[in-house]
Amino acid sequence: MDADLIERAADVARDSRNLDGETVIIGELIDRIKVLESDDHEWYLQAKRIEKLERVYEAAKEPRKLVDEQAEDEGLWFVAETAPEAYLQMHLRRLHALIECFTAEVNDENG
Repeated sequence: MDADLIERAADVARDSRNLDGETVIIGELIDRIKVLESDDHEWYLQAKRIEKLERVYEAAKEPRKLVDEQAEDEGLWFVAETAPEAYLQMHLRRLHALIECFTAEVNDENG
């Protein structure tokens, strides 16, 4: 709802009177609607945060699966004989450690 429209309606309702001369409570109802919309917005934001975490959790599965497959590949973990082989293995191990740490943290977040 448009906030200005709600505010104008609330002002009119506060000043209105019904046929019996009693003040109409529509203004109070509109004020409550504002509070409920605010609460709904917070629920909406929380739901969006949860959806984002679920997407991160799902996205983390693929790199972790690849890391697990590579961990079993003896062709990647042989004893390096040259400096370039050792350099590549060192960085591959660092990448694996980073992915394992990230996926463990994501799994902790999702229970």
